[in-house]
Amino acid sequence: GGQDRETVNRKLREVFQVYDENSDGSLSPAEFAKCLRNADLALTAPQIQALMAAGDTDMDGVVNIDEFMTIAYDVLLTLGRDKALHDELAAGKPIGGVAQILAAPSTGGALR
Repeated sequence: GGQDRETVNRKLREVFQVYDENSDGSLSPAEFAKCLRNADLALTAPQIQALMAAGDTDMDGVVNIDEFMTIAYDVLLTLGRDKALHDELAAGKPIGGVAQILAAPSTGGALR
């Protein structure tokens, strides 16, 4: 229901803030790539570039929070072993693999 989506949205906003290292409200290509690499999605550099290009809908060269949320949902739905991932998210369980995009990196800046 709406509650699950709000929980996911909150986690995604936290992830965005972690990787927005200069706190400018958007992820640069480098910040975006770091986020995806740390999410352990086994994506190649061209795949990451393609996601960035597809997600950057206003074509300003960076990914803002709205674009990030759209990309994250697409990634979670596409790669996320759909039903199992949804069920685990709904249950609020910690999950690995694709869903690590929801988790802060183990190294790097702490959430403010």
